[in-house]
Amino acid sequence: CNELSLTEIDFIILPFLESIHIHSGCFIHCQQLRIHHMEFLKSLQIDDSCFSRGEISRSNERRSFLLENCPQLTEVILGRMSFCEYSELHIQVSEKYSIPVELPSLRKLVIGDQYQDSYCFMNCTEFELHNLPQLQQLEIGKGCFGFIQKGTIESKEACFLQIYLLSHQLYWEAPPSMVIQNTL
Repeated sequence: CNELSLTEIDFIILPFLESIHIHSGCFIHCQQLRIHHMEFLKSLQIDDSCFSRGEISRSNERRSFLLENCPQLTEVILGRMSFCEYSELHIQVSEKYSIPVELPSLRKLVIGDQYQDSYCFMNCTEFELHNLPQLQQLEIGKGCFGFIQKGTIESKEACFLQIYLLSHQLYWEAPPSMVIQNTL
């Protein structure tokens, strides 16, 4: 799974999967990961040091992760030191053909580890979560989104959203819709 030629992965070719579990150290040369239009997917777990060469410095490299239109997905866990060089993370609504499709069941999103340096998505300058009506828990581990300038989280139908932004040592139990902007 770590061949130099393996630079893009699109799970649309496996639409009937119910869970995806990628073990540690896989797909280190992948530039683009797309998980979309998977009607039966319920769980996504990507262990430590995946989709990353472990470089935790500023990079101009454009690497992206897209997650959308997985209506039964309830949990996403992304391990520490994964996606370090990625500059784009899109967890969003799909507006293809003017039909809005969301991740209506997503309840838990964990990025990194709250107790160890994680450095996931170090090169993302913007972080946006939209149209996730059931999202209840968001954990962002220590050192993740190190160069973030703006983060937007919208979860309009959830009663409360627990947010742990451990990379900046903050904890909020927030109202359902908010905009977080890094002022550091």
